[in-house]
Parts: sequence; structure tokens; C-alpha cells
Amino acid sequence: MGSIAAKPRLMIVDDETNFAEYVADVADEYGFEVAVFSSARDCLEAIGSKKPDVIIMDVVMPDMDGVELVQAIGRKLAGASVIVMSGYDVRYLNVVQTLGEAGGVKICGTLMKPFTATELEIALSPFLPQRCGEGS
Repeated sequence: MGSIAAKPRLMIVDDETNFAEYVADVADEYGFEVAVFSSARDCLEAIGSKKPDVIIMDVVMPDMDGVELVQAIGRKLAGASVIVMSGYDVRYLNVVQTLGEAGGVKICGTLMKPFTATELEIALSPFLPQRCGEGS
């Protein structure tokens, strides 16, 4: 059997480019191969070629809201896990999570913006590659 890719693939979808770059920098430091998209439509176009293990997506974006995006992800790529983030009311996160799961999308976490690097690491930890010798 072939070996699994050395780095898990992460797609970040957020129209707030500075925040998306922050998430990308932290995820890259943790060992992810990262692709950043500032629009939901660009993300959907790239899903087939990027084949992400996990997608971190914002809920409120100008071209497509989180409900539409998570439903489209479910239609295109049932295998990727999704982490939903928002700087708005937690109810946005709950609605997207409920509808995403109803559509067959594995929602593996939610994050309220702004969040810390530690909170992001906890959310991404199921996908992190083994980090040998850490803390010694």
C-alpha cells in the first residue's frame, strides 16, 4: 500500500483575508498543507483538485452564506470534515452545524472569532500529524 501524504490538507474559506492568513500561518506551523480562499465560490471550484482533509469556513461571507456553502460542500465532497467559524452570534454556528450534518457533512467543530492559536490547534488536533519529540 502507498503511504499517506506527509501533510494533511486544509482549506480555509474567509472573506476577511487578514484573519484567513492568521489561520493559515498557525495551521502551516502545525504541519498542514494550506490553501486559502477569500470566496466560497473559489473554494468550491478548487475542492476537486485540492481534496482537503478538513475545511475551516466562515459563516458570513458576501458571495454565499455558511448554510449554502456547507450544503454545496456536502454535494461535492462528503469526505472532508468541516470546522465552522464566525464572529457573529453562536446561533449562526449552530444552524450551519445542524444543516451541514443533515446534509451528510461531518462538522467536527466550531470556533468563535477571534480565537487563539491554542483553540485552533485543539480544533485541528484530530488531523494533526504526529509531532515527535515535542516538549522534550
